[in-house]
Amino acid sequence: RGFPSLRVPLSTGTRSRGMMCLTVGDGPLAEDDRQVLETVGSQIAVAVERAHLYGNMERLVDERTAALESERALLAAVVNLSGALVCVVDGDGSIRLFNPACEQTSGWRAEEVLGRPFRDLFRRADNAPVEFNASPAGTMPVQQSGEWVARDGSVRSVIWSSTMLPRADGSVQYVVTAGMDVTELRRAEESLRYLSNFDRETGLPNDVLLRDRVRQMQARVIDGKPLLGYMLLRLTRLQVIRASVGVEAEQALLRQAATRLGELQDADLTVARTGERTFTLAALRANEAEMAALARLVLERMDQAFVHDGEDVHLDPCIGIALFPNDADDYDGLTQDAEAALQRALASKDERYAFYRPELNDGVYERYRFENALRRALERDELIVYYQPQASLATGQLIGFEALLRWQHPELGLIPPGRFIGLAEETGMVLPIGERVLRLACEQSMAWQREGLRAVPVSVNLSARQFSERIVDTVAKTLAATGLEPKLLELELTESASMEDPQKTVDILCKLKEMGVRLAIDDFGTGYSNLNYLKRFPVDRLKLDQSFVRDLTSDPDDLAIARAVIAMGHGLRLDVIAEGVETEGQLALLAQHGCDEVQGYLFGRPAAPEDCGRMLREEKSLALDKLQPQPYHRTLLYVDDEVNLLAAIRRAMRQSGYRVLVASNAREAFEILATNEVGVIVCDQRMRGMSGTEFLARVKQMYPLAVRMVLSGYTDLQSVTEAVNRGAIFKFLTKPWIDTELDEAVREAFAEFESKRLHGNP
Repeated sequence: RGFPSLRVPLSTGTRSRGMMCLTVGDGPLAEDDRQVLETVGSQIAVAVERAHLYGNMERLVDERTAALESERALLAAVVNLSGALVCVVDGDGSIRLFNPACEQTSGWRAEEVLGRPFRDLFRRADNAPVEFNASPAGTMPVQQSGEWVARDGSVRSVIWSSTMLPRADGSVQYVVTAGMDVTELRRAEESLRYLSNFDRETGLPNDVLLRDRVRQMQARVIDGKPLLGYMLLRLTRLQVIRASVGVEAEQALLRQAATRLGELQDADLTVARTGERTFTLAALRANEAEMAALARLVLERMDQAFVHDGEDVHLDPCIGIALFPNDADDYDGLTQDAEAALQRALASKDERYAFYRPELNDGVYERYRFENALRRALERDELIVYYQPQASLATGQLIGFEALLRWQHPELGLIPPGRFIGLAEETGMVLPIGERVLRLACEQSMAWQREGLRAVPVSVNLSARQFSERIVDTVAKTLAATGLEPKLLELELTESASMEDPQKTVDILCKLKEMGVRLAIDDFGTGYSNLNYLKRFPVDRLKLDQSFVRDLTSDPDDLAIARAVIAMGHGLRLDVIAEGVETEGQLALLAQHGCDEVQGYLFGRPAAPEDCGRMLREEKSLALDKLQPQPYHRTLLYVDDEVNLLAAIRRAMRQSGYRVLVASNAREAFEILATNEVGVIVCDQRMRGMSGTEFLARVKQMYPLAVRMVLSGYTDLQSVTEAVNRGAIFKFLTKPWIDTELDEAVREAFAEFESKRLHGNP
């Protein structure tokens, strides 16, 4: 702008920073003024450069500070969130850092421990202070583990790694420790170790631990001295108890048995649970006699009554014994030999413990062969299904079939299920076998329908092992694959199996019922039923077990049970079908007491599919004419095993107008009573199988209106007196009889009967 000026460079060393222009006054510059300006410009340039450098340094400090804060936050996050225990102690032993993981494990809060001496707060399980062995700086941290008592008194297992942070002079500034709380891991390891070696239900050693203890015992046997006994103890009634009372009762009794056996354990005797209902004892004894004494002691203890729900229960123990080194050299060999001996004890009626003998293995080998043959039978389609017809007692019409499994063995012929179903249950083969039976039954029903035959339901039995959630899917797939209508399939579940887990049974049965499948409770009356659950089961039929039908005509208790089951079934709005009906007497009694349906040899044996098809074509039916009520006629039944006297009594009574029926034994007599209205019964006292007074005592319970007399040449005064006192006998007559006296006695007896019949008073 016309003023005097001077340009002064701004630079540091060799690096140019720009130019500075100085303007002074409005005239020309003198030389002295120029020098002054140059000096001032230089100083200003230095000041500007210094200010520039300071500005850069502040920026660098801010950047470094931010970076340090970020690293500090990251480190804090790692320390606080990693789950590792991190504790920092200064050179004086005071706590300077205590992260949340330390708080959680110890029970102390950080604000409570910071600045306090570590050794005064934290102790080991033996009450000694916790010490950290720290490695020098720059080396690997020292690792150590120990138990640490937390604030609440619980003991925690901790693994520590410690290292030292020194000052410049080499003294300890901090000890940094990082740890891991492994308490739960150690507990899990201990639990796993326990479960691997001990039975969870009884607390006794299991098969794994027993193997090890047997090996240790074997090492103590030198030149056959002492003997090592391997005893298998099986409680035979436990299976019945489970079926009748339930799983919980079985487990409770198992625990009681384990407690008794556990009391026998010592350095020379180990007790283990090695099976569902089996215990094993491994014992060292001097000789076989002492081993037998031990077996008797065990049986004596196990024979004492157990208690469940306030009632005495007996478990019927049996023992099989194998000896080392006499019988086998290893654990598996001892097990096999003891099992063979146990089977001998189970089969014996007199011996309850048995020692192994070499010939016993023949039976074990045969069982092994039978099992393999059964597996091959499933693969080779040797398992076939027969069908037993069922009939209605209202119409006599064939109303369905029950599918019954058979094994067509290539060498042994047709084998009934009783010989192999138990083995199939034990080995688990019952599952594929059951599915095969279900499939074959559904296919056969469809085959009959394709032939144009009347469609009737087919019943299939389910084993307890089949009855699970899986059965619902299996049935659905089978019905879909075969095309059978669900209402033509009936599934039978045994009473005992249905009561193992009643609530689960209800759930599964409801799902099956929703499909439209018919349901039945099989073998009813043989188990322990919870009626509260039974009324909730969506079943259609109860099947009266054949064990109550077999002696129905002669056993008052069986007749009472049959009547009760029929009444219960009808009360629950269910049909009742009786199994195993083989005689007209059984049929008549069942009809009299309202049974709805029957199956058994009387109507038809299990037959091949083609024979059953013929039954459907021919409309096979049950003859019911004998079940129709007959007009009353004075009927006399005479029972005597002397055949010549049967004809004589007929001649004696012929002129009196009586209808005379005769029987040579009590069983025949009971059949006659079931199918005829008999007013007077005369029987001999001495008969094979059952005395006259015993026969008449049963008759009194089953047919109280009938008038009962004894006619005998042998007088057992005590038996006759007792029978008279019980009211089982109306009169006692002696042989040989006088016709007039006999006729008079019979006339009086019929008068007595007709009076009771008229008034309905037994």
